[in-house]
Formats: sequence, C-alpha cells, structure tokens
Amino acid sequence: MKKIATLFVFILITPLVFGQGKDNSLKGVPVQERIVFGGGMGLSFGSQQDFISLSPLIGYKLTAKLIAG
Repeated sequence: MKKIATLFVFILITPLVFGQGKDNSLKGVPVQERIVFGGGMGLSFGSQQDFISLSPLIGYKLTAKLIAG
C-alpha cells in the first residue's frame, strides 16, 4: 500500500516539475478568463445495449498549462 501511495504522489508532482521551466503565471488575469468549459460526447451501439455518453467539464486554470476541473 505504501508503494502505491508513493507512486501516486510522484504522478501528481511530475507535471508540476516540468511546468516550472517557463513562465506559466497567470497573474493579473481576471477570474472570468481562467474558467474554461468543455466536455465530450459519445455513442456506442451493440446487439443488446446502446450507450449514450455526455460528460460536461468545467475547469479553472491554475497556470497557463495546468487546469483543475
């Protein structure tokens, strides 16, 4: 269990380490411009079941390349 937790921490930290090389700051950018919208849609047809998938997304830009949502 300890190995899984350590791996999970490394997976979360890796994008932050690579993002430090360039200026990703959004200082001075209004909150309205940091909110992003998006999502996905999918269809799957089978012989016994059909699936329709709608997945809306609302996110907030933490840096120029990192969005939480």
